Formats: sequence, C-alpha cells, structure tokens
Amino acid sequence: MADTYVQKISSAISTLMAATGKPVNLVVSTSRVKPASASKLIVVAPLLDAPAKDATSRNREYLGVRRLLTVGLLCRVSGTDTDNEDLRKWVISQLFTDQTLGGLASSISEGETEWQGEMDSESDYSIAVMQIVVEYARPKNSLEYVAQ
Repeated sequence: MADTYVQKISSAISTLMAATGKPVNLVVSTSRVKPASASKLIVVAPLLDAPAKDATSRNREYLGVRRLLTVGLLCRVSGTDTDNEDLRKWVISQLFTDQTLGGLASSISEGETEWQGEMDSESDYSIAVMQIVVEYARPKNSLEYVAQ
C-alpha cells in the first residue's frame, strides 16, 4: 500500500530535522514514544488535517482538495528553556530551507508554540511543541500519495 500524504509530509519534515549539521546528540523521531537516552529530542507528529477554508473557490482547475495539515514538532531538551530556544531556532532555520518540502506542499508556515513542563519536576528539562501548518493538495476521496 502506498504512503499517505500525511506520512510523506511527516517523513519530509523528519528528514530535514535529521539532516547533516543537526545539533549534537539530537534524536529525531516520528513516534510519540520518547527514546530513553535522548538528551535532545524532536518528535514529528501530525496534529490536525483539515480542508483549507477557501478550498472550494480554487478547485475548478484541479479535481482535488486543498488541505491544511498541522504538524507538531515536540522539542525536548535536557536543560533549560534557553537551551530549548536554541533548538527551536535551529528547527525553524532548517525547516524553512525548503518551503515546499520537496514538492509535497504548496506552502508551510509557523503556527503556535506551547511550552510544557511542571514547576515541581525532579527532572531538568524543557519541552516546547511547535505547530507547523502545511498546505497541500491531494485527489478527492483518497489519502494515498500520488506523484504529480
């Protein structure tokens, strides 16, 4: 069975995060399960896939649907929020080197970031979940990726 558009987009983002020159000790995963030994971790996971608000107005020429996929990039570091900001800065610079994700997307944009963690935690870590919004088009009534 062929990969879906969501799988292809998640994989493309993960590949950008795992590219040569990534921060030392960074582990990139598309699984929501945290590797035990990761001191720096990025988890790439889909959060929401919805039709674009104006999807019907542009579809006269293309017999498909335009979608907005919100992808979460969970950035977890052993250390402080300042350490996490350094990782987030690198993520954004890396992500926007290819705003079409190799032709999979029409565009990508940065969404909200939610900081997580507990004040009374015994661990010294920082978590921020960055939302990236990916606009893409796919055929109607099919989730499977079709090369265009």
